[in-house]
Amino acid sequence: MRSLIVIDSFYPNPKAIRQKALNMKFVEPDNLIGWRTTQGYFPDNFVAMLEQKSGLKIVHIRMPEGTPYDNGTYYLAFNSGKKKENPWIHWDAPASHYVCLVYLTENVPVSSGTSFFRHRKTGAEFGPTAKYARHLGISKQTLKNLLDRDGPYRKRFIETDKVGYRFNRALIFPANRLHSASEHFGNDLISGRIFQAFTFKAS
Repeated sequence: MRSLIVIDSFYPNPKAIRQKALNMKFVEPDNLIGWRTTQGYFPDNFVAMLEQKSGLKIVHIRMPEGTPYDNGTYYLAFNSGKKKENPWIHWDAPASHYVCLVYLTENVPVSSGTSFFRHRKTGAEFGPTAKYARHLGISKQTLKNLLDRDGPYRKRFIETDKVGYRFNRALIFPANRLHSASEHFGNDLISGRIFQAFTFKAS
């Protein structure tokens, strides 16, 4: 898998894609961290556009089903106010998939992009696997527990790469790569850090 793909000017009509998010309701499910829309959204011909711009051949992508867990859901995060959220270093699943993030707020500082990390204690740069756990001489569950425990504490990780925030920029990377927002921004729907997230499998 390719470790990172960055695509500027991703959508031909990014303001319309952003407006779609502003017209939706944002919720924070009880079992999840972060505000998100109640459903995902795929623009017309999205899969073909993603393949053309990324150079990847998509072999599986889950279409929206009308829930906050959808592919193509919009996310919203703030760095101030009652809904302030601290970035949490994590990985996504399944490991065989890519994540695609598209930044959709204008006039956000470039420092509010996405960072990638290496865990100081274990050297892990990806979510837990049985193979890497054996390399460390611990169980996969123990490795998962260590990464989960340290996720909120950036000092327990080394930043290995960073992509700056730019309106209508997309970045694509392996889903299980350790990552988080570099920092959040704003305090309301208009000023907050909005992005859209997709997962897919590609050959």
